Amino acid sequence: MIKQEHITKYILPLLALAVAWGVIQTRVDNFEERLMKVENKMEQLDQTFFKIEVRLAEIQKDIQAINIKLEK
Repeated sequence: MIKQEHITKYILPLLALAVAWGVIQTRVDNFEERLMKVENKMEQLDQTFFKIEVRLAEIQKDIQAINIKLEK
């Protein structure tokens, strides 16, 4: 038989610890989800920036070609 003293001294603190662990785990999971969203957004921005860089390089080539034609 479980004594009231054991419930108060051992079981309730263990239950409280289990609840606290569950709360912490939920917060960690939520943080990981938000972090993944941020990482995905950063990857999208990197891809967009790369596309912009490529397009700028193309425009620079076009400008150089125009300048060469104007110099002639």
